[in-house]
Amino acid sequence: MKFFLTLLFALIAHCVSAEDMKVLTINFGIIRVNGKTLQKGSVFNSKDRIVWSDDKQCMKVVGIESHTVNVFAAQVFKVGKMTSIDDLLFQKQRLSSRDGVLMTLQDYQRFFNRDIALMSGFSIETGYSFDDSHFLFLQYEYEGETINKRLPCTGHCASFTDEIFSIDGRPFAPTKLETRLYYYDTSTMEVLLLADRFVIHVAPRQNCATFLRSYVSDALTDEELTELLTDYCCVSYPFVSFLPDDLALFLRSVRCYFR
Repeated sequence: MKFFLTLLFALIAHCVSAEDMKVLTINFGIIRVNGKTLQKGSVFNSKDRIVWSDDKQCMKVVGIESHTVNVFAAQVFKVGKMTSIDDLLFQKQRLSSRDGVLMTLQDYQRFFNRDIALMSGFSIETGYSFDDSHFLFLQYEYEGETINKRLPCTGHCASFTDEIFSIDGRPFAPTKLETRLYYYDTSTMEVLLLADRFVIHVAPRQNCATFLRSYVSDALTDEELTELLTDYCCVSYPFVSFLPDDLALFLRSVRCYFR
């Protein structure tokens, strides 16, 4: 087993190969690499050690070979205790994506039996056709009572929003919930357990909003801010999954709030 893990991490490290980076912009302050001060046009390697002078700094770089443009933030490196771009890329490479239409029971188990952040709200496309008689519901315990919470389901999609945190129309403060996910067919009374440990996290919202506050006033696009936010989430909450569409919605709400 130890040999397998060593081989796996070696393969991952191989996939994340070092590349020379060219600085496009730095929002403010001094950033040093190998003792040299970076400025627009400077070139350094992705494995080089970066020394930031302020936690609110960020810089935009482009890969010399890949031509890929990325934005990196000092706070991400600090939280993740990372010193190089390769460190960050290695961490991101280890986190696998589970996107796609959920068709089989195994698909549901793989997708939902984990810890997922609920930042703003997200929808999941499934192989089911939903109507008034066919839908998904969550089951969780609240103040000693078992709650069955029907999810909004339309067409082939099920939605997850803060409506989860309400009982009989009375909302309660969003909190971490350990839930079970079921499919229900009222015509046949069939109840099918799809996931037995789906943990919903809301705590990251405040920290992520504080993080974004440092950068929403900079000349960064929504796409670049989403990249920064994704990096921050990956290193701050490595055991929680963040869904791209949900992060994008959260970013828009935060951007509007801080305008």
